[in-house]
Amino acid sequence: MSNHRLSIQGVTVSYDHVPAIQNLDLELRCGCCMGLLGPNGAGKSTLLKAIAGLVAIQSGSISYHGHARSHIAQSIAYLPQRGVIDWDFPITVRGMVAMGRFSSLGGWRSFGKADAAIVNESLEVTQLQALAGRQINALSGGQQQRAFLARAYAQQAHVCLLDEPFSGLDTNSQDDLRDILRAMVAQGKLLLVSHHDLKTVPDLFDGVVMLNRELIASGETSSTFTSENVARTYSRAGQTALTS
Repeated sequence: MSNHRLSIQGVTVSYDHVPAIQNLDLELRCGCCMGLLGPNGAGKSTLLKAIAGLVAIQSGSISYHGHARSHIAQSIAYLPQRGVIDWDFPITVRGMVAMGRFSSLGGWRSFGKADAAIVNESLEVTQLQALAGRQINALSGGQQQRAFLARAYAQQAHVCLLDEPFSGLDTNSQDDLRDILRAMVAQGKLLLVSHHDLKTVPDLFDGVVMLNRELIASGETSSTFTSENVARTYSRAGQTALTS
């Protein structure tokens, strides 16, 4: 799967005729964890939603492994920011993870043993077996993020889009989440993760996509996450954040 590509060609998304992202060209391969970096209002969430098919693109195209976005819905999983989710919805961890199987059932197949096995595997990979029967509103922030990752894993998506998953997590929870993301990358998945804490970027991501409405830079973290590129993306304030 590492030779599969997510291709974004000439994509522009506008709100009220104002471009949120403009003429974006980007190609990302599976088998890596990419940090999506940029200041507030840079278009990070818009890009993730455009790839997920949640906002319309004004121009350009998005494809995965040669297939148009409209034909690859099951291959892409989107994890929104934790603050926009209704955590009071009455569902257990297992129930939420099982929702990841629904897109593959269609209108003709019922939930079966193979689906239950995938749900169990998803809970194991994300270290949530002991919490499977717990209501989602009783979870910690880190556990909630892992539950959403487990749902994406159960969906068997090849591309996972995560909007600020590390935000608000303590150090231990961040470490647990990082390890799970690494395990998913080892299986050949592509993870595109919006992130704001520049100091943790080298520890978390194989590569970075640096965005400020337009693409500033993309590539391996070691060669792309430089003071110069951070300054171009964030202005002088961003350079200070990197070097402090």
